Amino acid sequence: MSDSQQDAVTYRLNSTVKLAEPSAVPDNKYIRVADYYAGKSVFITGATGFLGKLFVERLLYNCKDIEAIYILIRSKKGEGVERRLQNIFDVPIFDKLKEVRPNDLKKVIAIEGDVTSPRLGIKDEDEQKLIDQVSVVFHSAATVRFADPFRTTMAVNFEGTKKVMDLAKSMKKLETFAYLSTAFSNAPKIAIDEKIYPPIKNLDEVTQFIEHHGTDEARIEEFKGHHPNIYALSKLLSEHLVNEYRGKMPSIIIRPSVVGPILHEPLKGWTDNWVASTATFSNAARGLMSMQYGSRDTVCDLIPVDYVTNFSLVAAARGNKTDEVLVYNICSSSQNPISWRYASDLFLEESRKHGYCIQKNTSVLYTSGTY
Repeated sequence: MSDSQQDAVTYRLNSTVKLAEPSAVPDNKYIRVADYYAGKSVFITGATGFLGKLFVERLLYNCKDIEAIYILIRSKKGEGVERRLQNIFDVPIFDKLKEVRPNDLKKVIAIEGDVTSPRLGIKDEDEQKLIDQVSVVFHSAATVRFADPFRTTMAVNFEGTKKVMDLAKSMKKLETFAYLSTAFSNAPKIAIDEKIYPPIKNLDEVTQFIEHHGTDEARIEEFKGHHPNIYALSKLLSEHLVNEYRGKMPSIIIRPSVVGPILHEPLKGWTDNWVASTATFSNAARGLMSMQYGSRDTVCDLIPVDYVTNFSLVAAARGNKTDEVLVYNICSSSQNPISWRYASDLFLEESRKHGYCIQKNTSVLYTSGTY
């Protein structure tokens, strides 16, 4: 892919940009994304995570006139929210911002809370502040650990989403509610269009199932059906929750595929997320894994985290002028596919250049069970 193509895909925030027109959306005039966010306040859940950190950094760095960024943070392991906020700023992706506009970090305001608590566990005065001031919500908080207990996953990903939406619909200035889903939410389907598919379960019955059968492994397996894991199912059910709120607030759903390290800015190659493909390739490079079950030609649908972040910020700025929910898939898919074997080989090649590989001839053998 050429540099010009890459620039087009990343939707750089200092440019005048416009997303492809959905047929149901009337024409909007062109506007710089930075101008859209000028004077506005944003609320982000999941800001302590991999994707969330970059949301904060990209908004601060590229949208210098943004009013405030409120982020939901829970106290954890004896650390208060202010300490956890500082931990976010201590990662190297903020070094560039610190060099040019260090005072902009003061625009980030920690809101103590937890998506698993009633009303998000937010204090009344903080809740009122969000209701009065926030124009855009990015809900990215989720547990992505496939081994988490069923009730934990559903409490965070499904029930937590409902609580965030209940807060968002009361916000007086709300222009866009952006839900970060996954391209694998409808995994049993081979091709996934940018639309919300008919519900596979009654959402009231889902809530009752969590309450009455949330620890019954046999029932949970039956409940999961053809979905690859509870995480993917929880994201699908959350999409249906967002769709149930259509007409009550302008909403969009963004479905990234496997999110990988930064490709361009602010720090090429940075990641703090050692799961999914990053963990697979890293373990191979360190000699911890020599075989991966599956087909070597299967598409490894990777998307750099800066692509996802930039796209999401542009999509939210463009908004949604309809009563329906707009859906955006952001992935490589058939447009720019890469196989698991080829991705592994590229990672190992780079690892050797930087002395990361333990064994010079490390490679990954992909097997479908026929060896």
